[in-house]
Amino acid sequence: MRTLVLIVFPAFVQILISLIIFLPPVLCSELPASNESIQAVKDMNASSNYVFLVSASDSGNDQVTAGERNRPLLKAIGTEDEFLASLGKSSVNMAGEWKKLNSLLSCGMGHHTINIGRMARNYAVASNSPGAPDGVQNRPLYIHLKWGGNMPKRGFYLVIEKTAGTSNEVIMLPEEPYIEMPPKAGLFEGIFAHEHGHLIDSLFEKQNETQGWVPERLPHTTPAITDFQTAFTEGWGNHFEAVTDDLSDSSAMEQRFGTLSLKGRAYFMQLMDLATISQSFKRGSWMRQGLFAFRRVNAELNALPAGNCIDQHMFARAWTEPSFNLSMLKNGQQMLSCEGLCATLFYRLATDKAIQENYLDPEFYWPFLNEQKKISEKEVRERVSPLENGYLKLIHARALTFRKIIETSVRQPDEHPVHTAAFIETACSEFPSDRKNLILHFLETTMLSTCRPDALDIYSSWEAKAREIMSDPGSANDGIRAAFSAISSDLERLSKDSSTICKFLGQPLWLENDMFKFESKMGFSLERLSINLNAAEEYELMTIPGISFETAARITNFIRKNGPLKKLDDLQILHLSDALYNQLDQMVKLHAKLKK
Repeated sequence: MRTLVLIVFPAFVQILISLIIFLPPVLCSELPASNESIQAVKDMNASSNYVFLVSASDSGNDQVTAGERNRPLLKAIGTEDEFLASLGKSSVNMAGEWKKLNSLLSCGMGHHTINIGRMARNYAVASNSPGAPDGVQNRPLYIHLKWGGNMPKRGFYLVIEKTAGTSNEVIMLPEEPYIEMPPKAGLFEGIFAHEHGHLIDSLFEKQNETQGWVPERLPHTTPAITDFQTAFTEGWGNHFEAVTDDLSDSSAMEQRFGTLSLKGRAYFMQLMDLATISQSFKRGSWMRQGLFAFRRVNAELNALPAGNCIDQHMFARAWTEPSFNLSMLKNGQQMLSCEGLCATLFYRLATDKAIQENYLDPEFYWPFLNEQKKISEKEVRERVSPLENGYLKLIHARALTFRKIIETSVRQPDEHPVHTAAFIETACSEFPSDRKNLILHFLETTMLSTCRPDALDIYSSWEAKAREIMSDPGSANDGIRAAFSAISSDLERLSKDSSTICKFLGQPLWLENDMFKFESKMGFSLERLSINLNAAEEYELMTIPGISFETAARITNFIRKNGPLKKLDDLQILHLSDALYNQLDQMVKLHAKLKK
């Protein structure tokens, strides 16, 4: 039996003794780290912007149990031979992938991502953020290469290998962020910046800490309406994919967002995209075009016989519905609960040249660059590219948004924060010189739905007028010119004052439908369905017994016309049956009980 020495080593300057941990088939014993091991780790971190890790377990089981958490036992690799050896039988056809992986991280979005991550970590430590790891700045990004890897994680054991005949040592990094990524370059590039975006968020908030109660919904997808927090965090992740595509010359990215040369590809494109659940092939183009602002079309619901409700199979199909009705907008709460729309907003902000080129006072960059001394604007520009400058501002605003939402949830537990709206408000306050562009992007992305009660109807009427171009071109053109003039005037007025841009957004009105159950062969299930009445689509309401498509449409159209509900009593005007109203009332009360 080979012996590994386990050392708790949170800051590279402390040597702590850990408890004995048993690993099949290896044993970790309780001894202090050698100076040689400490120096080896210091040297690795000082010389690297990123470190690739692989499983260090001989048995293939890389999990080590410590307390209540399982953490992987990993080792650093630095050569192609080590990379291929770690893959074992799956190394077939992987020659050249090591070089490609390193190339991806030395240019394009991969290079920017590494730089942004290092600066975000410095900032998190300097600002004492709740997710900042152990106070160590300028540490490289750890990347665990494993098939199926696609998410950020925290905490692992780092093996320091010694010469034959001596014990290997294991350094414990209990809260160190790292990313699990696939070892194939094409797969790696497509999701690296996305998952790294989630890692950055984890530096400033702990999972679900900003929300407390968590809604019972199906797994998030790009077109689905989920909730404000999910849309805010997943939209942030999604937008990185489009930025990566913009900066990539990789054929793998072209295949991800375009079409493959594979025979039959065109025929199966729609089916393959649906099979990804999140429509990952087309979401980049949908995001850029702003299509997630529009309502979805579901012909299957329209075809249901009068009075019929929805079953779980139809519900699942509606959840991933990819069709848009370009004549009808979502309402404001629906938009800000959709990760696809939030991705559009973050993409437009991140790629705005005016925001990128607008460098702030050098003092703003000190915590990002780990500088205690004054540095000039010239030095800032040399060390922070325009793209990175834009991202540092977005990260600063996100960090403050998470902090404010946590504080608000303590003072006002009944409030449901609207994360993306709070983010824009914070960014406008922190960066007055960018305020106009920030507001314009928000209003254009949300189609003024949060600041005008008639925004949805106005768009539909102008869209109808535009389609008269064949029968009455003069009237159609006059209508379009009038629309442009009115909207331009609104945007100019509102861009000068952020206080009214969410005036008509309102608060969500959640209920818990405990009469709907969902079982999936993917390994998840729902014992109830959480529904925000103000953001609900018809198919969600149809999971409630007694609500047909006609009744669901009456409710959603009422909210569309009159704005978000403040309380359930606002629906009395629709003359719902007493039985149905009482059922809804019980579901609202169940939510209040669960939230407490």
